[in-house]
Amino acid sequence: MTDIERALAMAAKILYDAKKYPWKTARYLSVRLRDKGCPIGAKTLEKALIEHSRTTARVIRYSFFPARKTLDLLWGHIDNIQNFDNLPEPFLNPDSDFLEEVGDFKQCTLPENAPWCFLSHNFRDLPAVRIIRDDLISRGYGVWIAEAEIFHGDMITQKVQHGLEKSHQFLLYMTPLSLGSRWVLKEAGVAINKWKLPPIILINGKDRALIDLFQPWLEKEWDEAWLCREIDKILADAQEEPAATMLPDLIIGALRDVPHEQRKIVIYPTPREPKPGYSIYERLFYKRN
Repeated sequence: MTDIERALAMAAKILYDAKKYPWKTARYLSVRLRDKGCPIGAKTLEKALIEHSRTTARVIRYSFFPARKTLDLLWGHIDNIQNFDNLPEPFLNPDSDFLEEVGDFKQCTLPENAPWCFLSHNFRDLPAVRIIRDDLISRGYGVWIAEAEIFHGDMITQKVQHGLEKSHQFLLYMTPLSLGSRWVLKEAGVAINKWKLPPIILINGKDRALIDLFQPWLEKEWDEAWLCREIDKILADAQEEPAATMLPDLIIGALRDVPHEQRKIVIYPTPREPKPGYSIYERLFYKRN
């Protein structure tokens, strides 16, 4: 048995025994393996885990969604979690549906010293996101979005973390699709809690349900029971892989500790009669000299 095979076998045993909390990161597994006399770096282990997860005889697979606090890939033993014949690709590749949806997005070429924004969204909202991105770039703002900044063969989780690291502002384009995406909500938690990026929530002015959902966050604290009920209404038809972390928990965890003076909601496009207290997109993102 090679060192890699031994590490995978021991990692499988650790994950099999973790029935109550079945998802672990490669970093966590690397530490546990070192303590058990099998030292292996987290990057080396993750590469081996990815290769193993692509085999038909796999006993370990990754989650559809990243870790809540780090955006690392999460791993679990298939006896504790549902197995899937087809897993989403952790690397961007030319044959993915993701790229077919993207089209000919161009990378933002503004310099590193420009004010950069990380624009978090569900890729199915790309028509609206493209307009917002182009508008911001025309005003002198760099905009990081996965479709333009992640290239063929890049590992998505690592590139997203790099994008957050280089950004100065976190923009969350909120729609029912992004509200129902653990990917998007976990990006928000990491951006705000780890990288301390000031958040701005962008909401389509025609979506009254989402405006009403986030108005209490702008004015006061959310009532958790009320929030759960309202999210259930908005996401009545949403289907995702089962996960222990509930969507309201992710939203509250990401936005609860933002100081009130830093809470901003932008309605875009601008409604004819905006409610008092809402920022207006054209006033917020002025053209830079």
